Amino acid sequence: MKELKTPKGTKDYLPEEMKKRRVVIEKFRRIFERYGYEEVCTPVFEYLELLEKKANLGEENVKDIYKFQDKGGRWLGLRFDMTTPIARIVASNPNLKKPIKWYYVANMWRYENPQRGRLREFWQAGIENLGLKDEVIDAEILAVTYDALREIGIDDFTLNINSRRLMDKICDYYKIKNRDEFYRLVDKKSKLKRAEWIERLKRFFKEESYFKNFLELMESSANEVWDKIPSLAKEELEYLEKIIDYAKEFGIGERYINPDLSIVRGLEYYTDFVFETYKKGEESLGSLASGGRYDNLIELYGGKKTPATGMAIGIDRVMEIVSKDISVQPSIDVLVCPVNDSFKKEAVRIASILRRNGIRCDVEIRRRLKNKLSYADSLGIKYCIIIGREESQRGVYSCLLYTSPSPRDLST
Repeated sequence: MKELKTPKGTKDYLPEEMKKRRVVIEKFRRIFERYGYEEVCTPVFEYLELLEKKANLGEENVKDIYKFQDKGGRWLGLRFDMTTPIARIVASNPNLKKPIKWYYVANMWRYENPQRGRLREFWQAGIENLGLKDEVIDAEILAVTYDALREIGIDDFTLNINSRRLMDKICDYYKIKNRDEFYRLVDKKSKLKRAEWIERLKRFFKEESYFKNFLELMESSANEVWDKIPSLAKEELEYLEKIIDYAKEFGIGERYINPDLSIVRGLEYYTDFVFETYKKGEESLGSLASGGRYDNLIELYGGKKTPATGMAIGIDRVMEIVSKDISVQPSIDVLVCPVNDSFKKEAVRIASILRRNGIRCDVEIRRRLKNKLSYADSLGIKYCIIIGREESQRGVYSCLLYTSPSPRDLST
């Protein structure tokens, strides 16, 4: 028989791993709700027309959509992020009370080359804040990201921040055409070898002096870059500086904030503030969390012009970092152990009483008593209730409490 495998770019998550993922996801939920965000869920597939809007997505990304026809001949696609479905909801419900603060934990699909931390089916946890444009709102997006990552034990990371509007002004200054293509190349600065990136970058500049000046700007340190930005971008630079100032007021340490002009984000619906998050020493894993402002997307889908900003954390990527450090508890607290088959009914009854009282338990019917206890010990189960003839007659059961190095006998 041919070996059965999951489709390329997908994987199974077995109980031990799911326990760890649940720990992380629940911590994310608590952080999101602490900031006033409420959970939403959307269909995993949308009409393909919605997903393929070129002004929204960019031609380079359209090819990554998983698409199919339903029985009625309608073309559908699996969602590649949650921002697009949420934009659809807001566009089609203009009376929703603003600001809208929503969060999600959901799976997405992109037909990409699988790699560490990114499969073709992947999971994200994120937030969207719609209805207001203000430096405080964008700074809050950074603050939620900062708190969420630190909550799960990731600390040595940077929030790499930029502005698409600022980059537009810089492009005006250097007379850059084909900006979508230019931004895609800028976004690949850390992914390509320096020589290759520079060679491809040259093609966008008609004047050698402009090219050298821009390259110097791109390779400046975070402390130097602000001073080298052309003066025509003063307003856009001030907006970005205000975001950083408010981020510090939210409690984000200065060492976590890194102005970076190479951050422009691949998806073309971003309009202003953008960011990506990298853990030091794990840069090859990619951005752990990213997002930004997308003020035109709701209008693109026929809704009222609505300011919007948000971010998403890659659950698969953060699990690559924190999984080994997460300790999980056994699935059950009590194992009910009938000494032989004649006490199975009573064991089931006792287990049912425990469950109705909120106690997690199971009945072990396969092994001899000694092996039952060894089995419980191997799983880290705290209590074993023994049901034999004497216990059944008296209605009083022996309960073993497992503590290292050996169990203790209790009466219940």
